[in-house]
Amino acid sequence: MPGDLDDFQAKIDAARGVQGGSPSGPFDDTQTRDTQNKAQGLRAGAELVGGVLGGVLFGWALDTWAGTAPGFFLGGLALGFAAGLYNVWRLTK
Repeated sequence: MPGDLDDFQAKIDAARGVQGGSPSGPFDDTQTRDTQNKAQGLRAGAELVGGVLGGVLFGWALDTWAGTAPGFFLGGLALGFAAGLYNVWRLTK
């Protein structure tokens, strides 16, 4: 029976293209890719939210300083959204 398992493991390793024994773990490569994809997704979301919040806060500060209506606020919102989208595009490019 142990010889059968060794033979079976050798066939699995040959199918995977592994030489000289088994890999460090069956899911190591997949988990690394999944973790990297999650991290990139979180970073993209943070870039978008950060751009919008930065633009809104800057526009609100200008509106407060200048005593104007929501003009700078809305302009900051639009520019922050555009900057956030640009950063996400640049990150995923």
